[in-house]
Amino acid sequence: MDGAAVSGPAPGEPELDEARLRAALAAARSIFVAGGAACPSTVVEWLNRHPEATADREWIFAQPAGYAQPPLRAPGGRVRVFFHLPEMAGAPEVELVPMQYREIARWLAEPDRLDLVIAQVAPSPAGLSLGLGVDFLPAALSGGRRLLVERNRSLPAAMGAPVLPLSRAEVVCDSAVAPAEVEPGDASPTVQRIAEQVAALIDDGDCLQLGVGALPDAVLSRLHSRRDLGIHSGMVSDGVRQLVQYGAVTGARKTIDRHLLVTGFLLGSADLYRWATNEPTLRLRPVGYTHDAGVLASLRQLVSINSAVEVDLLGQVNAERIGGRAVSGVGGQVDFLRAASASPGGRSILALPATAARGSASRIVARIAEGAVVTSCRTDVDWVVTEWGSARLRGATESERRERLIAVAAPEFRDDLTRGSST
Repeated sequence: MDGAAVSGPAPGEPELDEARLRAALAAARSIFVAGGAACPSTVVEWLNRHPEATADREWIFAQPAGYAQPPLRAPGGRVRVFFHLPEMAGAPEVELVPMQYREIARWLAEPDRLDLVIAQVAPSPAGLSLGLGVDFLPAALSGGRRLLVERNRSLPAAMGAPVLPLSRAEVVCDSAVAPAEVEPGDASPTVQRIAEQVAALIDDGDCLQLGVGALPDAVLSRLHSRRDLGIHSGMVSDGVRQLVQYGAVTGARKTIDRHLLVTGFLLGSADLYRWATNEPTLRLRPVGYTHDAGVLASLRQLVSINSAVEVDLLGQVNAERIGGRAVSGVGGQVDFLRAASASPGGRSILALPATAARGSASRIVARIAEGAVVTSCRTDVDWVVTEWGSARLRGATESERRERLIAVAAPEFRDDLTRGSST
């Protein structure tokens, strides 16, 4: 099109101001494209159809794993990502940046880091709502950087989401794309047993951080009888919504943000998104708040629940690679693991199945595998939980760590682990 007159879109098609988008891209060399609930999917699809618009530029694509949205293709350019995305694997322009969640926000906010920000927002009577996710956007927008938005009338606006004034952004696209949904899945018997072990470690009044998936939802489903639980998490799912509706989550004992449910973004079903638009206790906050060490240090009884690929007998955790191949990113595990361990009455929990590859490999290993990486240090690890039990590592000697971790490994691998730990 290149500035030519644009006819109106066909019914149901998004309306894209291609001339404005091209002009903004021409003036930019480093461009942030929001991910998750803020991913401008119509704009990304346009970029994928116009590779000449992406060449000779650096793209920072902040898409967390779990969202079924189009990957950004930028042949001739360079794409930095913070999580392994299977749909982008093998693309020569894509490079994974190993960085903790809170550090990503700080890095994005550095002067001269970015020229342009592109994100999706929801129309709001007060301006432009950040919809279902805040995450890295405030950091990316620091310093008055130019902001292009896809205004999506089908994106729910969570009651606690920040709202930008209309003057802050340039609307380059109007769309009606339904947000990505993840329906709660059926947990396997193994996941159910792990969830039982984890739930036994959670007390009334604890403030929880969890991810999204079958295991976190299985844990949450076992907490309906708890009272005055709090939530301070990078993301929340349907399991949290159900706990609020059961009266188990009230935030009444939180030492900050009392009676408020704090998160960076939501990922789940349409029921979760409808609930978010009418939930007065919900507050969506940026990574600079949800993962800030000072904020987390102010929370008592903080309990973090995360997963891992493997844990070795020293307590070192690999949460990123399998056989030398990236399957995830650093994420917020280290941020919350350290904060929970330092919190008065807090606990960090790493939960994982005892085996992989249909039972043919142990995930409790003598040493972290060659080609893998250590995501979390042994000195930061508190509880390790499998379907075979719970191992407390905080305060344990190296020999005690070996014994406790072997005890929660699958029985068929315990002898080999015992022999391997003595060599």
